Parts: sequence; structure tokens; C-alpha cells
Amino acid sequence: MKGENGGASDRGGPVFRIRAARPGDREEVLRFSRNTWEWGDYLHLVWDRWFHEPEGKLLVGAVGKRPVAAGHVVIAAPGEAWLEGLRVNPAYRLSGVATRMTQRCIEEARKMGAKVARFATVATNEPVHRVADRLGFGRVASYQPLEADGLPGSADASRPSADSLSAVLAFLAGSPALSATNGLYSTGWRFHRLTVSKVKDCLEKGMVRMVKGSAPIAALSILEPGYDGQGLAVSYADGEHDRLVELAAALRYEALSGASHRISARLPEHTAAHDAFVKAGFTVLDPGPFWIYELSLKPGPSSSET
Repeated sequence: MKGENGGASDRGGPVFRIRAARPGDREEVLRFSRNTWEWGDYLHLVWDRWFHEPEGKLLVGAVGKRPVAAGHVVIAAPGEAWLEGLRVNPAYRLSGVATRMTQRCIEEARKMGAKVARFATVATNEPVHRVADRLGFGRVASYQPLEADGLPGSADASRPSADSLSAVLAFLAGSPALSATNGLYSTGWRFHRLTVSKVKDCLEKGMVRMVKGSAPIAALSILEPGYDGQGLAVSYADGEHDRLVELAAALRYEALSGASHRISARLPEHTAAHDAFVKAGFTVLDPGPFWIYELSLKPGPSSSET
């Protein structure tokens, strides 16, 4: 294959094209990506959902009719695109395929009306870091995934009502943990801005937890459903260290009553929240940490590939 701009092989072989995924692509993509990491891959868990997701587009890079790459782009929040699931057949790596797939995802994000595109990759994934640099992405945050089993006990954390919106927003405005993620918040494994409307929605759904201490809000967390639809996921936490340890323990108590008995968290490194959750028994997961990259989108030329 030619490099970044070529389509056909040097010998006049099959052309590399990027197109929307088709039902018949699934098995081949899962085959060449099944050993992405030592533990395997998660694509088989999300492929069907991504294929049908109305706010996203699942793409395949093919040589002739054979899929050799895949990627997904989705609107994670109004105006904010999230790129995920980039996979390249090992036989086609280091040939520009990853860059071209990412470029196409950026183009699709523009078509969807996104003003910014982001993605996350493990901090040791140097080939993807080079793709990000080449395309103008900047690293804006990092986070570490953690996980813990539920614990028997009673939760001491309270659930603030929607009437607490002003107090919660004031707490967030001075949050070092939120500053460390550049104002980003995770829903599942997708990051987007933690807006006032999102905070209000979480309060109304009873997904905010807090404990009191030297201040009316000494520690606070925002929860989301677990990635698999079960259990709980901590998408934000901050506050006084000792109160954060209490809050993390309370969340483990709460997790025990759920179907999965597990609770996960995605927290920025080197913050009070991260250290407190580790002290409360959360385990840092490998691989990690993850770096979040961001690209401001401007109108650009669209691809002729379909």
C-alpha cells in the first residue's frame, strides 16, 4: 500500500477505501482485533450497538472487499465528538492506515456538527500519540481507571436534591479534580464537558453523592451507570481527603446492593480523589493511565471515499 495519501498498492493491487461498516464486516474485524491487548478486546461487546447507534457512525477501511481497519465516531454531547475503537490489522500497521481512519472520523464529526473531537488512548501507545500529533490533536487530560468490590455496611453519603444545584456548581467551580481533567466528565468511557445542564440532570436522577465536614459539601461524587449497564461508575469525585475516603467507602457499600456488586471509577491521577479512592480499597487497573486528546474542528474538505 502507499502511505498517507495513496489508495492503490504499488503493484496496482486492490484499492484501500474507507466506507460505512456493513453487517458482513463484523467477523473479520473481530478476528484481526481479538488480541489487541494481552486480555483480548472489547469490540465484540459493542460492535452491534455501535453499528446501530443513530448518533454515531461505524467505519471500516477495506482493501478490496476485505476489512483491514475499523473506527467509530459518535456525538458524546451536543457539539462534542468522541473517537473510539480504532483498530488496524497488524499486516497493515505503519502504512498510514490509522492516520487515514482518524482523518475520516474527523470529517464525519464535522458533518455531524461537532465543534471539537476527542479520544483517549493508553499513555504507552506511542504510535497513536504520533497520529494525534500529526493531525493537530493536543493532550488535555489524563485519567486512571479503578475498580472495587462492594462492601457490606451502610452508606453515610447523602443524595442532594435538585435544590442543591447552586451549591454543587459552586463546589465544582473550585474543584482541582475537574480542573485536572480540563472540565471533562465521563459517561461510560466517553468524555465530554461537565455542563450545568448535565449537573442538573444528575441531581434530578439522584446520581450525586456527598458528605459533610468542615463545609456543607466536604466531598462530592457524580455517578453513572456501569459501562455494561450494571453496577455503578464514578465519573467525578473531589473534596477533602478524609471525607473522600468516607465517600469512596460509602459508594462501595452502595455497590454491594447492585446486580454486579462492583463499582468502577475514572479519576485523574495525582489528585486527592485518586489517592482517597485507593486508600478506600479501589484497585488501579491496567493498562493505564489514559491520555485524552482534543482537536478543535474547523470546516475542512470532505473525503470522496464512501
